[in-house]
Amino acid sequence: MVESNREYEDVFGELQWVFQRKKNNIKNLQRITNSDQLYEYIRPHYEGIWDLYERCYVIFLSRSLRILGRWIHTEGSSEATIVSPQDIIARALTLRSSAFAVIHNHPSGNLDPSPSDIKMKENVLAAAKTMNMTVIDLQIINENEYHSFL
Repeated sequence: MVESNREYEDVFGELQWVFQRKKNNIKNLQRITNSDQLYEYIRPHYEGIWDLYERCYVIFLSRSLRILGRWIHTEGSSEATIVSPQDIIARALTLRSSAFAVIHNHPSGNLDPSPSDIKMKENVLAAAKTMNMTVIDLQIINENEYHSFL
């Protein structure tokens, strides 16, 4: 039997993460089935920070591509943020997510992927493949448009 409320604490007792799954009917949750829908869903969450710093969101989805959760994975500087495939997979496993999308902005507005963006894409796809998870999209976004890696 799966407990609905679990407490996770690191071995040094410095961090605490509480996970409690709401008892929602999954059929009532919003679906994301394409890149345009993903961009329209996440765009409002970047208001006020577009040109200030990079923020990376991960959207976790069910097998039927319904949104299980939205997570600010990292916030960085005006030039970079670090994306950890390990952390993404750990959170996806906890949520029992079958799929996810990774989105980050470029404060410059330039949608061209940097070498580190390309490496991040390769690492995230490899980690997801190892865990039999689907990456529905990897996007770089600005205020008006997006670049999809997939």
